[in-house]
Amino acid sequence: CQVSPVSPGGHGQPSPQQYDYSSSLPSPGGPVSPVWSTSSRSRHSSTSSLSEECNCNRGQKLIGCQACGHMLNGRIRTMCVQHPNVIHLMDLEVCPNCRSASLKEYGDSVSDTNDNDNNVTKEENNNDNAMEDVW
Repeated sequence: CQVSPVSPGGHGQPSPQQYDYSSSLPSPGGPVSPVWSTSSRSRHSSTSSLSEECNCNRGQKLIGCQACGHMLNGRIRTMCVQHPNVIHLMDLEVCPNCRSASLKEYGDSVSDTNDNDNNVTKEENNNDNAMEDVW
């Protein structure tokens, strides 16, 4: 966005009223942005064919790192055929523990892993309390 001065200022610094901002605006007959223009891509008439190819709204799974063994709930980042430019920020490309790209999805449900995580947390808390009694 460029602005052009209309007249020079009195102290070497032009005041905001002295700029002509209209020269930086797009002309009404100018080219249409490709973001807003209607593309010639084919549109699916049924939602069933769209849902078969689109993996954007898939659920979370148990993810394991094959390098360090770190386990967590989430999704591995994959490109959607219908939406190749969409990136889901919480999807993983690398292990958050060791930064290895060797991730694998296990299971279909997150609820099974949450129960196991809670049990491990309770056991760890009991062990921590026992260690405090010893020291």
